[in-house]
Amino acid sequence: MPTRNELKELAKLRLEEAETLFNACLYDGTVYICGYVIMEY
Repeated sequence: MPTRNELKELAKLRLEEAETLFNACLYDGTVYICGYVIMEY
């Protein structure tokens, strides 16, 4: 089982990915990835 800090790091990585998708106007993917950010944080 991942530690809390590991989950926070994963959430930060997913947020960076979501920002990249958002900047590319890929909004459906952005929303999808943000779901993982919320679950991991």
